[in-house]
Parts: sequence; structure tokens; C-alpha cells
Amino acid sequence: MAKWNKIVITNAGYQLSAATLAGNTISYTRAQTTDKDMSGLTSEQLKEITKLESVAQDLPLGTVSVQDDHTVNVPIKVMNSDLQEDYLLYGIAIFAKIEGGEEILYGIATSVNPDLIPAQNGSTVVGTTFKVKLHVGDAANVTIVVSPDGSVSNEELESILNNYVLTSDLDKLKISGRNYMKDSATPVKVGINWGTERYAVLPTYLDDATGKITFSAKISELADNNDGKISIGLCMPGDANNGYGVTDVPIVDSTLTVTFDVPEEMSDRTAVLIYGNSGIWDGSETGHFTLINSKLEKGTQKTDWTPAPEDMMSKADMADIQKGLATLEDIQKLIDQNADLQKQIDEKATWTLISQTDYDALPDKAGSTITYFIY
Repeated sequence: MAKWNKIVITNAGYQLSAATLAGNTISYTRAQTTDKDMSGLTSEQLKEITKLESVAQDLPLGTVSVQDDHTVNVPIKVMNSDLQEDYLLYGIAIFAKIEGGEEILYGIATSVNPDLIPAQNGSTVVGTTFKVKLHVGDAANVTIVVSPDGSVSNEELESILNNYVLTSDLDKLKISGRNYMKDSATPVKVGINWGTERYAVLPTYLDDATGKITFSAKISELADNNDGKISIGLCMPGDANNGYGVTDVPIVDSTLTVTFDVPEEMSDRTAVLIYGNSGIWDGSETGHFTLINSKLEKGTQKTDWTPAPEDMMSKADMADIQKGLATLEDIQKLIDQNADLQKQIDEKATWTLISQTDYDALPDKAGSTITYFIY
């Protein structure tokens, strides 16, 4: 049985591999076999090879597939179709090229104990398949090539399909991110012990609830809750009697998350109905908590909290507010003006201590610049 050394990437192959990191696309084109014994060559000597000597066969590649970010699988089928003479398989070379560039010898694998590849006698075709793993700078820039003979093994097909997802999976993974909750940054007290109802109806900006929508929120100040769950559903705005999809949702890491699949006939259930406990009316009557950073978004995936666009102040609004605000520079000017005025008053004023009798006898007190202290 043949014993193969690890494949050696040539110097030209390394340059081609590095080019993929710059966004260039690489294609693996073909393979060659040789009957020349190269097992005695060092890896440094193999790296210098640019052309294979004593070529025995020129072969197409199987279906090239990506294994991970830096590894591709290149299957090579060595068959004896139309082979006229037996030969010992001492080495296999793989060729590749950059899009628009010239083909180069990418890598070489050598054998210490070579396989015998027999000539084809009659109609019987025999051979073996080598599954070569090649390193590449960025496997995302490798062109996937399907075997020229049109056949793909189950393993090759599975490897290719691993890079894709089903459309049914995409339907499950619908992400919106846009928050439809009104005033979601304001904490909401839920529960009788807060002096409110056992439930709260939370308004939203949603006009139509049809489809999958996901509600999430943070929970704080939880008390008198016996099972770590909260009843949540949907209802018509301001009307808790028309609940839909109410279910007990577990509190995980102080967070509630639930997805509703709303049929078209329930499209008007655009408000969120939330209780202070689980079990709706059969749960703890004194369960209560504070709800913060609530979010209602279309789709099935919870995303980080952001306020609804309607609740965010526009740049124009901010500019209007800034027009009515005094800057620090304006305030300092007022302080300086006040100090100057006080200085002027102090410089002009004369202070005199006088009795009430003498003050009463003074003529023209109204036009005087003297300040009197009366005793």
C-alpha cells in the first residue's frame, strides 16, 4: 500500500494563495501524475518546482469544495482509462490560476511506496480517488468547480451543500430590528402592589400585527412571583378583554422574549398585554415588577433594544431647542456685565450715616447720589 507524504505548496502556490486575501479569485484547474521518484526531495526543493517531469497522466479534478476559511477539498480520480502502459505513481501535482492570470503548479504530493497504475486491458477501468486538502489564504475566494464528468459523490455534494441554507430556514430567521413600542424607554410598573391593575396594555406604533412579531423586555424589581414566568399576549389597543396568544413566558437573565404568529383575522391586536404574574387570572394576585426597554419587532429574532423612530428627537427638533438655550459663553457675558454694573454703582455711590431727624430735614433727597444709612 502506498505511503504518501504531506502535500507541499510551491512558492508560486503560496503567492497565489496570498492573492486571495486581496480579494482575487483562485481556480484549481487540473492535476498531473508522474512516475518519477521524488520521495528523496526536501520540502524546500519541492517548493521550487514549477513543472512536473515525466508526466504519466493529465487528469481533471473532482468537485472542489470549501471546508473552512482557509482549507479547500480537491478530489482527484486517478483512473486507467486509455492508459497504454503500467506505471508507478510517485507523485501528484495540482495546478491553479488567478482569474485572468496564468496557470501555475500549486502543490505537489509525493509517495514513498508508490501504487501501481495498470494499463487498461479490455473494457475494465480501475483507479483510486485522492482527497487532497489544500491551504488557501481566503477560501471564500475559491471558485467551486464541478467535476467535468458530471458526477458528484455523496460526500462531495454534502460538502458543497454545507455552504448553503434552506429557504425554509430563512423563513424562520426573519430579523427586523425596528422597534414598534411607544415610549419604550420609560419604565412601566405592572401589578396591584404598584397601585395599578394586575395587567398593563402597552401601546405600539404597529398598524397591522399579521405575521411573526417578537416582543422582548427587561424585568426589574420582580416580587411575589412564584414560578419565574410572566403572562404575555396581544390585544386591541386599550382593550385587555380581546387578548390573543396569551402565554406564560419564562424570565431568563432578567429578560422576557416571546414570538407571536398572528393570523390575518387578528391583525388588529397591535397592543401588548402583560400581567404581573403567570397563569393570567389564576396566578399570584400580588405579583409585580417593573418593565424596562421593551421592544416589539417584526420577525422571529430578538435584537438589541433601540427606541422607536417616532420617539427619537430629530436634528431639526434638537436645533430648535438649542436656539432657546444660552451657551456658557452667553452666561459668562451676563456675569461680566453684572459685575461691571455693580462696579459703576459702587464708584458713584457715597455712603453716609445719618439720624432719622436729620434725614427728614434734608432737601431734594430724590435727586441725591448719596446713600444714607439711618439710625
